[in-house]
Amino acid sequence: MLLLARLDGEVVARHREEFPAELSGAERIELLRGRLRRFLADQGIGPDDVWSMGIGVPGMVDDTGRIRSVIVPDWTDLDLARRLAHDVPCRVLVENDVNLAVLAEHWRGAAVLADDVACVLVGRHISCGLMIDGRLHRGRRGGAGELGILPQLGLDEAGKALGWDGERQDGESRTDALARAVRAGDPAALEVLDRYLAGVAPGVAALVLALDPELVVLSGALAPVGEPLGPLLTEHLRPLTLHVPRIAVSTLGREGVALGAVRRALDAVEPPLPHMAVPSRPSASPRSP
Repeated sequence: MLLLARLDGEVVARHREEFPAELSGAERIELLRGRLRRFLADQGIGPDDVWSMGIGVPGMVDDTGRIRSVIVPDWTDLDLARRLAHDVPCRVLVENDVNLAVLAEHWRGAAVLADDVACVLVGRHISCGLMIDGRLHRGRRGGAGELGILPQLGLDEAGKALGWDGERQDGESRTDALARAVRAGDPAALEVLDRYLAGVAPGVAALVLALDPELVVLSGALAPVGEPLGPLLTEHLRPLTLHVPRIAVSTLGREGVALGAVRRALDAVEPPLPHMAVPSRPSASPRSP
């Protein structure tokens, strides 16, 4: 997902495209470079017109923007911003995808009025972004909220419960088909969802007990289920926690992570703006080739 936004945050162009999961790390970078060049050209914008760019990636990212996870094996220890330095000569900020999701929810989504927030990506793979006192909490090494890697919580097994074999429309993923069936009241789909949330609840309960958030936002692949998600998860959390915080379902759709990247990029350019008599693009920090 590519979004182009003005300095006031209004999104003026967007592009979404699926790509093969088996692409190598190098192929993914080349695909990103090509799509980015074409996207900007289609809007009549050159690389030098871009003030700042945010990028969301799965897995752990440290505070320098270097990717530390093994989600894409040959991206481990990759400085993605440096790889793109010659394509877009501005500041490039790389961040974990669910961390961007919680930024988006606090900016324009379900967490606008909350400052202590856990944003949980629900789907086959589960992870969490945290906000404490209105600030993104990344942890010492960028690994805060990575619940999915702890096998004792059983989150991988919960993800396997999403094997929905019901009718799928053209271009529809399994989770999209499941969400549509749940909204239609299909009993079999509701049973699959309830079984999945029962498996997810121990991980969310551990998070709630550790952080005590005022709000949990459910985002990701299952967010299209909508309203039933909250009450079903609440029932599974009640016997596991001291209390159940308010639970909301994201309404940002598939743009949540991309909107968080826009917010991250805006944060990088907004501080100097009040001091500029005539706006000019801030120079990028020097990078070696």
